Amino acid sequence: MNELNQSLIDIGRGIVPQTLPAPTPTELGGYGDFDVTDHGSIFVLEPISDAALQWCYTHLPEECDRWGKVGFVIGHRYIADVVAGMERDSLISVEDYKNSMEELNAIAHQWEEQE
Repeated sequence: MNELNQSLIDIGRGIVPQTLPAPTPTELGGYGDFDVTDHGSIFVLEPISDAALQWCYTHLPEECDRWGKVGFVIGHRYIADVVAGMERDSLISVEDYKNSMEELNAIAHQWEEQE
């Protein structure tokens, strides 16, 4: 197994310790910290917040292929491990952010109906 693949697996297993402090509110993205898009055999990880970009630079190997200005190309076998590492370090995906906001709106609507 090459060094790139092993380091991506280690991130997901939690072997790589949390090296970043929890992001401050100003570092958080307005709609989540990162987005992941499926392109078949590869996934593109796009950091949105400064904290997510810093995480990628700190944890992803330098030889990791790039996509556009800030996207990182991750193989389908490793994307789950990378996302798990990011979530362990308190970063949230765009999808999870949207789901949380929908749930919050639903709860607020229920409270309004009860009043």
